[in-house]
Amino acid sequence: MKSPRRQKHKKNMHVFRSPNYMNKNDNIAPNPPQPNKGLCLHTNANTDEELVRNSTYKFNSSVETLINDSETSRFAIYNRKNEVKKVPRRQNAWIIYRRDKSISSEFAGTPSKFISKEIAKMWDNEKKETIELFEALARISVKKHIERYGEDYRYNPKEAKKSKQVINEDKASKPPILTPSSSKFEEQKNFPTPPISPITSSSSDSAANPEQQQSYLQFSTNIYFSYYTN
Repeated sequence: MKSPRRQKHKKNMHVFRSPNYMNKNDNIAPNPPQPNKGLCLHTNANTDEELVRNSTYKFNSSVETLINDSETSRFAIYNRKNEVKKVPRRQNAWIIYRRDKSISSEFAGTPSKFISKEIAKMWDNEKKETIELFEALARISVKKHIERYGEDYRYNPKEAKKSKQVINEDKASKPPILTPSSSKFEEQKNFPTPPISPITSSSSDSAANPEQQQSYLQFSTNIYFSYYTN
């Protein structure tokens, strides 16, 4: 009689990877990513700092400048002018990207509103690698923000809007400076000077008192200029 065939056990064919039944040759899946930690999909970098360090992207500003709060924004200027210490908003990838692009020579002398529109178009057409790079910069910037201001910061749009209104009101409250080109000065300057009629008097008085007639003319001239120049 023929002996029954032994069924060969095939490795790695089990359905469930139970902790109680694991072959030594099984390939174990990697651990899931940690929460709130970015993934470097297109590079072999393990950290945001390593991704930025290995990047060949040409920045217009230094990385150290971009990951720290701006010192030239209206918010920063307002804080210095009024000697207040309001916490600036945390930067995201778009803000850092705009800061870097806005100092390019191609935008020299261009209004800020136009710059934002053009840079927004550039951002929409960027490669995934570039977007991931600036997202990594944003996460590094948030770490810097937490180290400086703590973890309790919460962005308040209403407070930011109120601060912007205060800045605009502060500009509007300044009195205008009168210059030689002002409308009042031009009105006084261009107002035609009418001829001064001589004071009528008898021929005997005019001939007898020429000094008195001259004083009357000077008095009339002073009245005219004091009226239109005050």
